Amino acid sequence: MRRELLTMLLLLTLPLAGCTVTGEVEKQAYVLALGLDAAEDGIMVSVRIPSIGTSKAREDSGTKGGEYLTCSAVGSSFSDALEALRQRTPRPLNLSHIGVIAVSAALARSERFPSIMNEAAETRTLYTSARPVVCEGAARDFVNAQRPTIGTRLSADMNAAFETSAERGYVPRVTFGDLYYASNSLYADPVAALAWVRDSDDSPAPIAYQGSVVFAGGCAVLTLDARQTQVFNLIRGQRVTLQREAGGVPVTLDAHSMPEIDVRLHGDVPFIQLKLRLTVQGALSEEAREQLEADLEDEITRLIAQCQTSGVEPFGFSERAAARFPTYQAWLDYDWRTRFHIASVIVEVRVFTN
Repeated sequence: MRRELLTMLLLLTLPLAGCTVTGEVEKQAYVLALGLDAAEDGIMVSVRIPSIGTSKAREDSGTKGGEYLTCSAVGSSFSDALEALRQRTPRPLNLSHIGVIAVSAALARSERFPSIMNEAAETRTLYTSARPVVCEGAARDFVNAQRPTIGTRLSADMNAAFETSAERGYVPRVTFGDLYYASNSLYADPVAALAWVRDSDDSPAPIAYQGSVVFAGGCAVLTLDARQTQVFNLIRGQRVTLQREAGGVPVTLDAHSMPEIDVRLHGDVPFIQLKLRLTVQGALSEEAREQLEADLEDEITRLIAQCQTSGVEPFGFSERAAARFPTYQAWLDYDWRTRFHIASVIVEVRVFTN
């Protein structure tokens, strides 16, 4: 009985302890979007936070924007820039609710980015389940362009805009943690969503999420457009709806089943066979169906060949290949990254009608 009473007392005191450690909610600046740009003296870190306080404080801290505020600071490293940013913001920064971590394409392609990404991922309290986004343009502009529509919160609006594109397969669904760990992996290369700020200020959706960026060695290497990203997501097993043309008529295709992937390692050249089964809505003539299958096979083959030429393998073929080795060391000795470049790839697409 005494033990039960002590347990109850400890549980009752937990909320009080939490307030002491983390501080009161209204006195913290919850970062909703974080941006990383290259700077002459190192790196610029920008954040989007709720704007609470006097107008003078908002003017001193960064860019004004109604209910939200963008603040930026430069440092020689991510930690230095973040510390400089903490000194500029009117309230203590809280990184545990970040929705998006945006990186300018220029920084993502530079040799400095791997160390910056590692430092950011290891930062205490930084929310690594945030979505990584590579921006065409400045990440600060991307962060500053985040604004809610009438009657919604910014965090909900950011999530809705991304999910709309992700459901269509235009961008990959990954977290910053996925990007970080896969960049230090010996298997598939990581990807991140591609985004940019629309030119028109009157657009109801100021951010466009369309396409993806493939990384290798921690740096951005290859950019895929929205159509290519749909195909990539299809190969990775995501349910994607494709809009294509058959017999001069637009058609809609859905995945009929999960992709079948077979990787064989006889000799020096790996052999990869990819089988995809798709369902088309509506009737097709036999000639139109066969031409559609051939067109899709060519489209998928060209995408894989483009990745081979660029020295990246984001499809996960490596996971099937690694399963054929008895030890981890044997897998390392095989050097999959070098061999994938010369792998023989056969793609087979079958289209069924509803």
